[in-house]
Amino acid sequence: MLLSAWVVVSLYRQPSGRVDKLSGDLSYPVYLIHTTVAAWFMCPCGFSRSFDFFLKSFALTLLLSWLIVIAIDRPLSRLKLKPAGAGRRANAPSGG
Repeated sequence: MLLSAWVVVSLYRQPSGRVDKLSGDLSYPVYLIHTTVAAWFMCPCGFSRSFDFFLKSFALTLLLSWLIVIAIDRPLSRLKLKPAGAGRRANAPSGG
């Protein structure tokens, strides 16, 4: 737990890049579908969980997660309502 806290604190002020954003976007879809994809490959690859099983299931998990982000997550995030006053400047007087 201390190591995790140290990583979070050390990365707090670091600017995030495209890879960081994509990794963050993919994290929840990967979490949601990795067991389902693994179940799809259980019979064709056997129950031994070989390296072949890992490569196929990992590649398909990343592909499906990316498709979920592109086709579902990003379009839905554009539809979210913005909080009241989000477009105002901080110093602008409120009319009222």
